[in-house]
Amino acid sequence: MDKKDLQSALTKLGKALPAAIPGFGPVFVDLKGQFTDEDLARIIREAALSADEKRALLAGPAAILAGVQEITDEASRSMLDALVAQENRLYCLLEIIRDAIPSREEDADGPHDLVAVIPTGGTARGLWPLTSVQPKCLVAIDRKPLLAHILAGLDQARFTRAIVTADDWHPMVESYGQAFYRGPIDVEYVQVRATPAQQLKQLAENGSLSDPFLLHYCDIRLHKVDWPWVFSSYARNRDSARGSFVGMVLASRWLRLGVGIIRPLNDDFVGEFVEHPERPLSTDLIGTGVALFETRFIDHIRPEDGSVFADVVPRAIKREKAKLAYCPLPSWDHIQHMDDLFDCQVGYYPHMAGRPAAMSRTIRPEERGTRKAG
Repeated sequence: MDKKDLQSALTKLGKALPAAIPGFGPVFVDLKGQFTDEDLARIIREAALSADEKRALLAGPAAILAGVQEITDEASRSMLDALVAQENRLYCLLEIIRDAIPSREEDADGPHDLVAVIPTGGTARGLWPLTSVQPKCLVAIDRKPLLAHILAGLDQARFTRAIVTADDWHPMVESYGQAFYRGPIDVEYVQVRATPAQQLKQLAENGSLSDPFLLHYCDIRLHKVDWPWVFSSYARNRDSARGSFVGMVLASRWLRLGVGIIRPLNDDFVGEFVEHPERPLSTDLIGTGVALFETRFIDHIRPEDGSVFADVVPRAIKREKAKLAYCPLPSWDHIQHMDDLFDCQVGYYPHMAGRPAAMSRTIRPEERGTRKAG
């Protein structure tokens, strides 16, 4: 199959996908009628495209959601649920494309000996009462704490160290971390009482950070990240932005709100970042709370800053003209509430899918008590 045939097939696929979106039709377009999963994988494998061209396909299909009208009222909630169901099917196809794309050997020359910083502080009221007796990073998903999933998901070839920070929960975090993660990455557990922004400042002053370093929030679980592609995008954006470049955030068009929204400046860089917006638009990208930062990013941290994404990032790109890139990510979990945790468990235990929705409803602190979660 030549490039022209592939482009024709993908154009046909692209036209089929949006057909069910206007008005949120009752049934998502049956893609099996266009391509079977095996056909799509074969198309990608046999196409006369370079690895970079194949990887570019990963970002393309998700763009169909940009045409969805803004969802602003509670009456549209069922429509949003229908869209999410459609998007789940789309991401399944993206995973098939991803599996059909081989890793590039030349990517092995990218940066190595990198450090990942995983702050585990903060409240988690949405996961109460589980977080009344443990921090959210230790909530179990398929018999393993979330922290173990995070560490196992890092690129073992590039990240040689991880720094896990905790405050009063430090002994428990270290105990669980050592028990459930025994991989090749050297994990250091640090007890610190400071906001995430000030933690990064302290780590930089101690010479503990690499260039770049990864900031990974502890309530995020990534899926099958194509790290060679991520670092290839990172290098390209760093070279184009030159001295003003401070890093790259991983993002997606997943409509369940993540750490914040990203309004693009262009195809590569962030124009505006807003944490927890009141009315996100369907054209906004969603920040996952995972980012690669240059050490020069630390220079933008001020003594009064608490949150990296709410305080430092918006000021750095808006008032101090720093360049922050973004990289599309097809699949991830943001585990903030009990229903998020329920969805993750269903992936491992399908029999749970038939249970009433009320079983996954978030139990709020005010319903069972007011103890502050860690």
